[in-house]
Amino acid sequence: MPLILTNESIEPWLDPALTDRDTIRRFVRHVPAEAFTHWAVSTRVNKPGEGDDEGLANPA
Repeated sequence: MPLILTNESIEPWLDPALTDRDTIRRFVRHVPAEAFTHWAVSTRVNKPGEGDDEGLANPA
């Protein structure tokens, strides 16, 4: 299930001192996967530095 962070929640989410579960729950929003458009991409995305270009996000 995808996790959505708002602009206001990014900084607290990245704070390594944030460990309280109730506080964490206030910063996250779960969105159903059906709300996103997705497609398979090239396996090149798994090889950092090898042909990094916009084509990596194109449907495979």
